[in-house]
Amino acid sequence: MTPPTRDGRGSHLGGKRSHRAPSRDHVNRTINNRTVQNHINTRVSMGNRLRRGQHYWFYNNGMRHSHYYDHYGVHWFGFYLGDVYFWTRYHSGKLWWNDATRGRSLYYQDGFWWWANPMAPGVPYIYRDGRYLRYEPVRGGYRTTPETPSSPVEAPEDQTSFYSEDGTRLVEIFGEKKEAYLYDATGEEPELLAFLAENVEEVQFSGGTEDAALQVLVISVDEEGLKSFTLFDAEGIPYGAPTDSVDTEKQLGKSEAFKSLGAGSVNW
Repeated sequence: MTPPTRDGRGSHLGGKRSHRAPSRDHVNRTINNRTVQNHINTRVSMGNRLRRGQHYWFYNNGMRHSHYYDHYGVHWFGFYLGDVYFWTRYHSGKLWWNDATRGRSLYYQDGFWWWANPMAPGVPYIYRDGRYLRYEPVRGGYRTTPETPSSPVEAPEDQTSFYSEDGTRLVEIFGEKKEAYLYDATGEEPELLAFLAENVEEVQFSGGTEDAALQVLVISVDEEGLKSFTLFDAEGIPYGAPTDSVDTEKQLGKSEAFKSLGAGSVNW
């Protein structure tokens, strides 16, 4: 579908077409918005009562969006937010976004953009910040690992990510020593909270509800293959340690990898 150049009022649209799947902020303002969801369902249900090949424009809280019913009976929904816009296609009860760079179609569901790899049926991938990450459920959350590269040039960083089910915490594991770092994931960019441990094999979560505080279980394996378990709270403080005995600066300073991060920022 070719995007229009003017809206229903004749105003020039302009803007830059997003070459990445819509971000969490854009999704929350558009397809996650209850008013927009109701509008999409209503327009789709109208079906053949709509005139084909015509744009229908709507304006809501500074956002312009269009419903286009093409000549083949396909529903398209376009969203214009400031100087950025994106178009989605409605199919099988879901909205789909096309990654033209990779030639892949992604669908939105349960807070993620998903891609079904035709070469590996049953192995789900989520799209985040231009990367395709293999999705694997773990206790209380999920794990992501970068897509296997098609060539050495495309090799990803040695990095594994674990997210809590409530979306508030992220643990990144990377480097030769498999060092684990805890982040606050509630903002647009993760905020580093603490260095947790080395030689980490797996991370699990529990709690994160009104009745139970979030806990982070870190499973490490030493050189002899012996496992050890450490339980942390949501701020990265290990249980059994007095709160005033944990010095974050000193704790992070134990890690060689952290020193290479400079001011504590992560390559995201």
